[in-house]
Amino acid sequence: MEESTQQITSAQRMRIFVTLVTTCVALALLSTALNTALPPLMADLGISAGVGQWAVSGYACAMAVATPLTAFLSTRFPTRPLYLCALGLFLVGTFASALAPVFGVLMVGRVVQACANALIANVTQVSIMSMFPKSERGRAMGWFGLATSAAPIAAPALGGIVVDLAGWRWVFGCVGLICCVSFAAALVVMRNVLQTAPKPFDPVSFVLSLMAFGGLTIGLGNVVALGLASPVVWGALAFGLVTAVFFVRRQLVSSQPFLKVQIMAVRDFRVAVAASVLLYAVMMGAAAVLPLHIQGALGQSATLSGLVVLPGAACTAAVSPVAGRLFDRFGVRALLLVGGVLSAVSCALMCLPALAASLPALCVLNALRCTAVGMLTMPLMTWGNGAVPSMDMPHASALLTSLRNLAGALGVAIFVGVFAVFGLMPCFVALAVASALISLCALGAAALRP
Repeated sequence: MEESTQQITSAQRMRIFVTLVTTCVALALLSTALNTALPPLMADLGISAGVGQWAVSGYACAMAVATPLTAFLSTRFPTRPLYLCALGLFLVGTFASALAPVFGVLMVGRVVQACANALIANVTQVSIMSMFPKSERGRAMGWFGLATSAAPIAAPALGGIVVDLAGWRWVFGCVGLICCVSFAAALVVMRNVLQTAPKPFDPVSFVLSLMAFGGLTIGLGNVVALGLASPVVWGALAFGLVTAVFFVRRQLVSSQPFLKVQIMAVRDFRVAVAASVLLYAVMMGAAAVLPLHIQGALGQSATLSGLVVLPGAACTAAVSPVAGRLFDRFGVRALLLVGGVLSAVSCALMCLPALAASLPALCVLNALRCTAVGMLTMPLMTWGNGAVPSMDMPHASALLTSLRNLAGALGVAIFVGVFAVFGLMPCFVALAVASALISLCALGAAALRP
């Protein structure tokens, strides 16, 4: 390790924290601002909606398959040059997208952005965990969660203003300018805060991870649109599952695994993964089903359905710093119990016909559910990463992020499917049961240790 976290002063730590958060806010802004820019983008480049949506879904797929690689890179190369390279790569992808003459160039830029974003996210989360003492990690991650959760809420409105005033290319341009400022700041303040060790690159494991996570992401991501019977869906899922088995077996027998799946043997990390998987399945499933119910059964507009769920997104962001402080003080057990029960109760109440037909009631209940999400997301990430040795934190972050994102896609497929076949009540009963299981994870959770 070239520079330990103990050699970083409190002032340096805060400057690094602000720089990391600023970058992640810019990345989060782009994630939802682009949705607003898609119609003019498609018109300008002369592409259909089916092709244009790949600017968003292709980005998510590329980020999913790149995440396992970030564990190797974060433990192999010093933090400062690695972060600067990742941010520089993101800038290249951003300006390539902004100047793209055709959609193919735009997609190349988006893929480059996604790969860089995956690495920046891993380095940021693990750096925050490494820089702050255990007694302050929850608070730091809570503020990080507030910043990165609030950005996507404001992004559609900001993106709309930018598109109307200057065109869709300036959505990329504005994010690029923010990242340029962050890059200049990182040149001055960034330090090597993560432990590194020389290790060989395993190309076979890398290819297997691409095939496994790529197949599973493509399969799960297309279940709703194409149906489980589609050859694209079951073929991709089967391919992803088979290659995932080979990938895991190779990691278990390797003395220097590409992605250290052995950390699943750590009880606290295993419980954090289980709770996060359930949380993301419920979160993404409910977020997909609620607008379908409002626009379908209640016959309301897409704009109104968006307004109903907007307060919930604000609650998720607002509660994150509070949850971080509670985590530092009481540990994760209390948050798991309260958060799981709150999510279960709010989902169960949505089953009642009178409440399911009332937009104000749905708005309040969704806000309660999202409050539970905000109570759990960052504390589970903080607790899970902190359960393993510091050298393994990049592996824990990559593995936890990959599994919870797959769980989110699986949750959409399952709960939208239940909603389509059986209706709202059985769907939200299933969501309530899954939420209750989150609380049961508290039985296996150790209290926060100083």
